[in-house]
Amino acid sequence: MDILSPYLFENNGKIYIIQNVVSGSRNLALNVAYEWKRNYINIGSDPEEDLLYDFKKMFPLHKIFCISIYQTLDLIDDYSNNEDEFLMLLYLGTFDNYSIDDNKKYAAILEIV
Repeated sequence: MDILSPYLFENNGKIYIIQNVVSGSRNLALNVAYEWKRNYINIGSDPEEDLLYDFKKMFPLHKIFCISIYQTLDLIDDYSNNEDEFLMLLYLGTFDNYSIDDNKKYAAILEIV
């Protein structure tokens, strides 16, 4: 059973909402993170089609993390071009599996504090 409800996560003194998405797709998770970054609105796990951008051809600046065995965010992949502003995604798997996972699933990481 997939957990679609958002949950809180603390990492190095910062608090985040982890928002899973229905398909686990990168595009959908990026949309949730993008709307949060722009308007501080969590559009949820299954946003309406008319709210979505097609990020499949051109991804916005973002970083992909996983949760380590120490319950901290570990950077897996960096598409931020070293910019200070970027979206954050959570890979729903382990660091070791990321490079071999052909069916990657993601969630949006939404920074609160």
